[in-house]
Amino acid sequence: MFESDRKITIRNKTYPLLFNVIALKEVCERYGGVEKLGEKLQEDYKKAISEYAWVISLLIRQGLALKNFEEDTNEKAPTPEQLEIIMTPKELFSQQPTIIGAINDGMDSGEQEETEEVDEVLEEVLASKNGKGAEGK
Repeated sequence: MFESDRKITIRNKTYPLLFNVIALKEVCERYGGVEKLGEKLQEDYKKAISEYAWVISLLIRQGLALKNFEEDTNEKAPTPEQLEIIMTPKELFSQQPTIIGAINDGMDSGEQEETEEVDEVLEEVLASKNGKGAEGK
């Protein structure tokens, strides 16, 4: 079934999250790589709002694409704009650990050599996350 058990609940609806090859390609096109995404999410809240909504929508879209493929369903993901309508700022920004967890799940190859390289990138994302921690309250 799904490579990740990561889920997000928005307005009492639970969505699967997936960071797959398509998601990686889109992140690379938009940001230049996963580490740049982490930097973008650490910008001031005004600049980061749209980025959070975009990433959450991407992860939901890919999770549902896999679910639709495997289960022959036709669920649709909310757009970033729809997420901005239905989520409060607190809900949106509190999803950072969920976003990072889904990306970590997708990037973990299980092979020692490749994992070390990926871990460096993910450590940068996590480190940038921790730099903002107390300010978000």
